[in-house]
Amino acid sequence: GDAGRCLPETVELCKMLEKAGADALDCSAGLFMSMPMLCPTVYHDKGCFTSLSAEIKKAVSIPVIVQGRLQDPEVAEQVLADGKADFIAIGRGWIAEPDWVNKVKAGDLEGMRRCISCDHCIGDRISGNLTLRCTLNAMAGREHRFPNGDPKAEVKKNVAVIGAGPAGLEATYR
Repeated sequence: GDAGRCLPETVELCKMLEKAGADALDCSAGLFMSMPMLCPTVYHDKGCFTSLSAEIKKAVSIPVIVQGRLQDPEVAEQVLADGKADFIAIGRGWIAEPDWVNKVKAGDLEGMRRCISCDHCIGDRISGNLTLRCTLNAMAGREHRFPNGDPKAEVKKNVAVIGAGPAGLEATYR
């Protein structure tokens, strides 16, 4: 279309890249001028680029990587099972839950912080040259202050958290 390259043209480009020796193709969409496509927000469907990666995968024999709100393990696994991609790329999901891989491997899906695609981690922070942050993970961007991981209370107590702001939610998570 007038706003950029469409899928048929992209499929042809991917065939050319494979022929030129590319080892894999990482499928995404958008440019910095269209940030909501580059980092899909909560208003985009989970797996919003998988229909594109599925078409590219049909046209090439090299591995196809896809991204686009695939931070939920169940959604990511289904994309792989459906053959829409060979690999899943996750960025913001690992900011919210740095232990993502280990928790999935252990089957601890309920204990995971799940990225809500609010883009607080990157949005204005990147363009403003600010430190990374996460609405759900108070440690994000502050890991250097806590080299031994999350600080824990020496004596575990039962407490009531009044309020559901980020600090209260983080306290209940611990």
